[in-house]
Amino acid sequence: MRRFICILAVCAAFNAWGQEQVGVLLYRTPTGRGMTLEIVSAGPGQASLKPERDDAEKFRLFVQRHCVRESSLDCNAKTLIEPPPEGYISAAGGGPLIRTSTVTYWRYAPGLVLPVRFKCMGQFWELIRANVPARTIS
Repeated sequence: MRRFICILAVCAAFNAWGQEQVGVLLYRTPTGRGMTLEIVSAGPGQASLKPERDDAEKFRLFVQRHCVRESSLDCNAKTLIEPPPEGYISAAGGGPLIRTSTVTYWRYAPGLVLPVRFKCMGQFWELIRANVPARTIS
């Protein structure tokens, strides 16, 4: 019985550690609809977006699917002269905006990008504020 309780305690501690909030993304539509996504720890050097419900979950899955390595963007991706908004904060210092044919990304860490302007669920969305760890979001 003690062994079982010890195992449960270790699992609970690991789960709590794995869900530590390490950042946040705030998106908004031109009409003012907003979505806030929590970035949670997913292990050393890794992060994920906290699961949501209903439309928020569809939105989260879209954003998470587009948190990729910069090298995976199509060959027509262009680095923009426009600087990222001041509300974008990255533990890695952050970099430029990069536009593809369908999504504009922000280089939040060397070689890693996340979507900042895109169409999802029939609406255009823009990242308003970001506080991002220097971790791979997957």
